[in-house]
Amino acid sequence: MPLRSNIKKSLAISAIGVVFVIGMGGNINPLEWKTQVDRFFSPQQLILPGATADLYDEMEENVKDDPAQVFSVIEWKVQYATDLFNYRALNHLATAEEVLRRGRDDCDGQAVVLCSVLRYAGYDAVAVIGPYHSWVEVKGNPHTMINYKEGTWFVRFNEMSVQWNYWVFFLVLAGEFLLFFVGLIVVFHIAETGLPHYVSESMEYLKYMGILASALVLTVFVMSRYWVPGLMVCSLALLIGLEIIAQVRTLVGSRRELQNLLSVARKL
Repeated sequence: MPLRSNIKKSLAISAIGVVFVIGMGGNINPLEWKTQVDRFFSPQQLILPGATADLYDEMEENVKDDPAQVFSVIEWKVQYATDLFNYRALNHLATAEEVLRRGRDDCDGQAVVLCSVLRYAGYDAVAVIGPYHSWVEVKGNPHTMINYKEGTWFVRFNEMSVQWNYWVFFLVLAGEFLLFFVGLIVVFHIAETGLPHYVSESMEYLKYMGILASALVLTVFVMSRYWVPGLMVCSLALLIGLEIIAQVRTLVGSRRELQNLLSVARKL
């Protein structure tokens, strides 16, 4: 059956897609794949305290005593830039030395440099990476979180140690997998039915646009507040919705066929 075949193909491609995006950073350069996989599973190598010695020595004494002020200097030295435009990748992992050499990176690059500087200065600091943001934590009294916005984390590390939050990491993998899977199911369905036919079918459901618009608003709200579980819930909801639409289409098609048969029978 086409549906079973599409599910099998979607499962296989989704698994490959997750490995590519999560493990390889979505990098289009095959020469970077092994390096990115190594850095993802051993992020300790990103932290290079010695590589930030010159940067630290250039700072004023009153800045060195305040980790938050140190971050202000790094934020000025390392301009924010997305990995897509900076490295032609979705989530490139760069060492502190590479980030300083390039002079721009996203939040995880800034966190890697900040952690390296603070470790060089003698602070008990760790870089923290979450599903959609990265920051630095400095242990002590008080416990300081620098550039933290909100959300949870799946890995915390410095050059000496690494700590994984396996449950959150599993949710990230599951969310990415479901996103790939649902998207591929939709693509395969459009490819089989043909785009014009699919568009004409979709137009039949315009009377439900109020419900769909409400669902879209709810989806945006859930994903903005609860990114990982929200992604999973919304992906599952979309998958269930597509199945319901498919069943409705089958029932409508059967009803039309029955009406056609009755019409032919009356003529006879």
